[in-house]
Amino acid sequence: MDWIINSQDYLGLLAVPIAISTVRSLIKNWSTLWDNNLTEVERTLLLRMALFVIMPIIVLFHECGHAAATLWFGGTVEKFHYGFLWGYVVPGGTFSDWQLLMIYLAGNAVEIAIGFMALVIAVLSSSPPVVALGVYVGFWAIAGTLIFYTILSFMGAYGDWIAIYSSPEHAWVAGIAFVHFIIVAAIIYLAYAEAPMLWFARKTNPKMVQPEKDLLAEISHQPTMDSYLALAWLYFQYGVNKASFKWINMIEKIAPKEPSHLLLKGYLQSSQGQSDRAISTFYQCTASVHATDLLRARAYMAIGSCETRNTEIKYRGAKPPIDSWKAAIDAYTIACNTKEDLGDPHYYRALLYTRQGLDNLAEVDLITVLQSQCLDTNLFDRAQAELVRLRAPQVPAQ
Repeated sequence: MDWIINSQDYLGLLAVPIAISTVRSLIKNWSTLWDNNLTEVERTLLLRMALFVIMPIIVLFHECGHAAATLWFGGTVEKFHYGFLWGYVVPGGTFSDWQLLMIYLAGNAVEIAIGFMALVIAVLSSSPPVVALGVYVGFWAIAGTLIFYTILSFMGAYGDWIAIYSSPEHAWVAGIAFVHFIIVAAIIYLAYAEAPMLWFARKTNPKMVQPEKDLLAEISHQPTMDSYLALAWLYFQYGVNKASFKWINMIEKIAPKEPSHLLLKGYLQSSQGQSDRAISTFYQCTASVHATDLLRARAYMAIGSCETRNTEIKYRGAKPPIDSWKAAIDAYTIACNTKEDLGDPHYYRALLYTRQGLDNLAEVDLITVLQSQCLDTNLFDRAQAELVRLRAPQVPAQ
């Protein structure tokens, strides 16, 4: 075992606190993590588990693969180094070119095999968290060695793949390159194509399956713009944005003047980081003569949300000037005036007033929330809690 610390080890050690934090979160949430109701927080925890708990174990098996191949061909392991997220093995002995190729390939083959086993478990399992974890582990194990590790190898940071593709065993290298290309292409397809995205959404969100079937049956029997829009919203709700966009495009073909789909289109653009395009789409929605007051109010609230996020990004790490919130507050104000009995825009405007130190105006808005109807029923409790906070006696700074 090589105990010499390398520069890459320090990078690996940076992940250790994240791994420890992840294990603590897993222990704390273990009883609820494995039920069928997989929340976004739990998905993030499973992804962290895959990256910072399971992948280091797979890296260890990767290095063991190199060591096992070395011993199989009658050599000795002169150095075995493990650095949490990376490692290396130095084989000793006399090897043919083909044997050296197999030694360099062995660790990567072990990692790829583990990745495929994880994906097979995901396909066979009916448990949403097991499916999610299997997919995360499978993708990171396979893509980790065939994409990221390959790039690092050719950049000179690591040696396996540059050694593999520099081997004089040209026929073997050509075969390895072909398989390498096919697997990478398959991984890219599975990561970005609509069909596997839908499969993953259905497997990890069982509640999505029946509504989707009902809407598809309705569309097959008697397609309408409302059924198209409902299906697009369903896909957006479960994170299948590509499918959602497809149905929005169909709506634009059959009912181009109908504004209802523009709200969802703006949400999709916003979720992809296209804030300016989203704001433009929301304004297009508000300008439609066919838009209801509720639809316009929701669009103006979405504009307020985008403007708030733009300000937060612009002044990240610093306190935004008071007037930087004006565009967002103006949008929420128009939403308040457009649908006067709606409490949602009052709540979000109140949050911005508190950021400006305008607690009196915020309190008025929060009281209005408690006296109004809200699309998001959770806002009643949030508004009440914010009111309590605002009215609590302020402790003077020492």
